[in-house]
Amino acid sequence: MRYILIENHSGYIWADQASHPELGKAIDVEDFCRAIDEGLGEHGRIYTQVPQLASNQTGYLVYRVGDELPEITDGQDQALIDLVTDVGEFIAKIHCSDEGQAEEV
Repeated sequence: MRYILIENHSGYIWADQASHPELGKAIDVEDFCRAIDEGLGEHGRIYTQVPQLASNQTGYLVYRVGDELPEITDGQDQALIDLVTDVGEFIAKIHCSDEGQAEEV
């Protein structure tokens, strides 16, 4: 099983855990989001599971999928996005905020 992150604003697949074997299988959801963002230069964010995300809030929709799905390399492919949301298990909504900047969730 692996995590797939869908970026809240765009609806595109932001990351597939299959593309990041160095993170290991036992990583938790918040740590996975943090590791992906830090790999892209976004440091110091706070990651919180929330019941809702407004469309203007920074965050991820997290799904868990089995290894039978291919590694997703094109996060804008609508057929793959639909496949993830149809067959994946929805895990969490993760709100990302900059350290020291509280956003209402």
